[in-house]
Amino acid sequence: MNKTFHVFVYGTLRQHEPNHYLLKKAKCLARQCWTYGVLYDTGFRYPAMVSGTKQRVYGELYEVNEDQLKRLDWLEGYEGEGMANEYDRIIQTVYTDSGTVQAYMYVYSPEKVTTLTEIKSGDWKCHKLSKE
Repeated sequence: MNKTFHVFVYGTLRQHEPNHYLLKKAKCLARQCWTYGVLYDTGFRYPAMVSGTKQRVYGELYEVNEDQLKRLDWLEGYEGEGMANEYDRIIQTVYTDSGTVQAYMYVYSPEKVTTLTEIKSGDWKCHKLSKE
């Protein structure tokens, strides 16, 4: 039996976003959910999240297999714990309408966001829409 993982996505992996194709065969567990963190606009048409304790970041929750997780790692520039990763992969609580789930998510280190613009709404899709 294939091992599965929960993954929270908040940017270009969400439905109707350019990298969602990587999740086409994944099982969507929640289209509307959130976790604690701060969302930033990188200026490169994708966001970055820093884990936090007060603000919310909105996204979607998926169940993926090992191959799908490897493809997500590749996209997010995650090579493993302790490596020089673009994004780190952490486990954090995700809040859904049916309860809480522990899930992987890809986050920036706080040092990387010092010059980035915060997305106050915590929602990448709303942010993109408001800029159009």
